[in-house]
Amino acid sequence: MFTRRDVVIGGAVGALSTAASGTTYAQDESGAAALRILRGIEPSVEAIANVVNTNSLAQGYVKSLRDTYTKYLKANNKWPDYCEVGMDVFYDIWDWHVKHGVAPQVSRMLENRISIDFMYTHLILRYDLSPGHIGIPFDRT
Repeated sequence: MFTRRDVVIGGAVGALSTAASGTTYAQDESGAAALRILRGIEPSVEAIANVVNTNSLAQGYVKSLRDTYTKYLKANNKWPDYCEVGMDVFYDIWDWHVKHGVAPQVSRMLENRISIDFMYTHLILRYDLSPGHIGIPFDRT
């Protein structure tokens, strides 16, 4: 007499054994082709995973600005009032505002300078300096 377990296990093992013995040369070739495709896709998947796993708020010049602010904060126990930045930094901060749906606060200052607010600090655009310039933060006084 067969138990239920014998019937289920026997059926599963029998199905696997017939599937394994029924492979043909064409199936082996298609499996090798699929493996080559997957190996070609692997670098792209890793690149996508790196982008997804990174902190999207701290990309580009935002990370450098945060590091500069952190140094100032530790030394002065407050956020800086102003910081001069180059064109690329200014555009990166503008794009950050647009990407995250935050209305950018842009104003015109003395000497026809333009500033944008970011993390309690006015970033003053200095188009005469290098595009990636991040100046030393300073206060009003």
